[in-house]
Amino acid sequence: MLNREEKNYEYFLSIVKYGNISRAAEALYVTQPTLSKYLHHLEDDLGIQLIDRSCVPLKLTDAGHCYYEYVMEALQLNQRLEDRFQEIQGNLRGTVTVGMSTWRGSIFLPAILPAFREKYPNIRVNLVEGISYTFEKAMLSNQVDFCLLTVPSHFSFSTTYEILGKEKIYLVGNREHPLVQRAMKGPVGANGMRKFNVKWLDHQQFVSLQNGQILKQHMDQIFSKYNVTPNEFMATENISTALNLVNCLPCFTMAPSLLRYMNNPPQNLELFEIGTPAWDWKIGMIHRKGAYLSRIVRRFMAEIRDFYDKAEDL
Repeated sequence: MLNREEKNYEYFLSIVKYGNISRAAEALYVTQPTLSKYLHHLEDDLGIQLIDRSCVPLKLTDAGHCYYEYVMEALQLNQRLEDRFQEIQGNLRGTVTVGMSTWRGSIFLPAILPAFREKYPNIRVNLVEGISYTFEKAMLSNQVDFCLLTVPSHFSFSTTYEILGKEKIYLVGNREHPLVQRAMKGPVGANGMRKFNVKWLDHQQFVSLQNGQILKQHMDQIFSKYNVTPNEFMATENISTALNLVNCLPCFTMAPSLLRYMNNPPQNLELFEIGTPAWDWKIGMIHRKGAYLSRIVRRFMAEIRDFYDKAEDL
């Protein structure tokens, strides 16, 4: 039978998350000796070592992995019970936490959150922001219920995802650039977008993203396919920074077509489809395989699904 101290799962999960007793204690607002004492008592009570202290950062032992899985299952059972109580009471309230990039959140949430809050005023939506390669740890440590990412995304653990649709990847150029003005004289497609000849980007000034970001990988694939070498004079993690630079400099960048939903976008930008067929990627909702999705989480996922069902111009 587990004692009260063993049930303090938050302490254990924070040690796993940070891989460091001091950092975990700081995040929990407790002292390092308090957290160290907790861990020693937990291991003594269970009669087995959970954390390998010889590693930096700290790592789980085989027993630690077993206990971690037990904790995650226990938390899911608690959440199921809470959901059932709320359903019986007809009182839908709680929290959903979603992970997405800072740029995507700045556009996506204003587009869907007002209507969602009107329907579900007692559901709080939390956002964990980052870039594509930072969300593995967030899902592994149970920081997020799910993430809105390009798929397939490759993680070190099993995941489940639902594809929502495709987003085109647009070339974005400063409208005063001679090549932009040249492209603007071309024919308009059925969707109202003009095409840009990728080969024109050879040796042109280009704002790139950082290595490891999914959009950066797509940029490199496009350049390789069309055998062009832009002058990538700057790299940033933030698409907003790239767009603002293109807005004031005679250069180019790339961005997902979601930017068409941006409130008050920079005014000196022109958007173009690139590639034949137009270059795009799949977007989806992804979470750990087997993770419990509460009724509240599923309601918010349904709102996201509805947005993409209606967003035919993506």
